[in-house]
Amino acid sequence: MNEAQQERRRSVRRDLHSYPEPAWREFYTTSRIVEEIERIGVDQLYIGRDVVDGDARMAVPDDDELEDWQRKARDAGAREDVLEAAAGGFTGALAVLKQGEGPTVALRVDIDALPITESDSVAHAPATEEFRSTNEGYMHACGHDAHATIGLGVLEAVKESDFKGTFKVVFQPAEEVIGGGKAVAESGHLDDVDHLLAIHIGLDHPTGEIVAGVGGGGGVRQRTLAGIQHRDGTLCRPWRPPYRTSMRFAGTVTAQRVSTPGLSRAAQQRILSPEKRRWKARSAAKRRHSRST
Repeated sequence: MNEAQQERRRSVRRDLHSYPEPAWREFYTTSRIVEEIERIGVDQLYIGRDVVDGDARMAVPDDDELEDWQRKARDAGAREDVLEAAAGGFTGALAVLKQGEGPTVALRVDIDALPITESDSVAHAPATEEFRSTNEGYMHACGHDAHATIGLGVLEAVKESDFKGTFKVVFQPAEEVIGGGKAVAESGHLDDVDHLLAIHIGLDHPTGEIVAGVGGGGGVRQRTLAGIQHRDGTLCRPWRPPYRTSMRFAGTVTAQRVSTPGLSRAAQQRILSPEKRRWKARSAAKRRHSRST
């Protein structure tokens, strides 16, 4: 990633952070994401009712509230064609790259915000650097502004890479109310997916560390996905266990270390590097020798 790309992604993230929208009301967010996808250039782009199974949506607000948020997004500069497609709360987007024969890999990122008032303290960077929420009472307190930006960055990186296969990025609405996952899962877009990944930033681990696992906060029974952590957060995987593919994907974000709470030792061994496996084997041999003498 060059400096220009880094600055653009920072700008996109801050723009999304400054305009948080809750579940099924992510009109401006969707418009901004579509703009970036079109700038990158993809083979297929789905928006509106083409992204989700409308009958499978849950926790959809009433029409008056949807129209109010749509109007506010229009006033904020959202594109009219995107607003028209997303009318009725059909927010979100799905981008597809086709790069020859190979597996179909999908990355899911969530895009909605929470009903939380953002701090205006001078100790809060978004307040002092002027990208604090402009939708008072709502905030990207769970990092979905970062998730969407990472999804765009990965999309661009994969397009520029030698990846062979089909790559999809799902910008999923309504994660916070557990209302959008089923609608995406039943849309048909995931039917041909061989490996499905997702991400979630978070705390408790150093930047650059990936934590692989299927327990903890990332494993919510009602949702389609269970989680593993990426950077200061979570890189999720679905009902199948493509550990090796997950770690190969994680390598594109230059992970430095991998820790794996919640996984069996056999699963850990599958995703550790050969050097790490040899080091762990030598350490285990030394412990066995110490116990026997």
